[in-house]
Amino acid sequence: MIVVGPATWQSNHSISQMNQLLCCLRYYASAGLIRQTAYFMGMVASIACRIVGRISRNLASLFPSYVKIQLFNCNTGY
Repeated sequence: MIVVGPATWQSNHSISQMNQLLCCLRYYASAGLIRQTAYFMGMVASIACRIVGRISRNLASLFPSYVKIQLFNCNTGY
């Protein structure tokens, strides 16, 4: 009989930030197949789905800081 106590049981199965980013990039590379991404990363599909959503929102919030779009001015022609 195995006794599960504080020394043998861990309630925190956190995923590092780097692995979360890699999971999201893998999702993008696999053409949006969340189950394939989850299987590749060794996690459940629901966790991978939450990670991809969170990281995608964070990446999208950085868009204005890194992407500058020049608008066409009709008066000057450029």
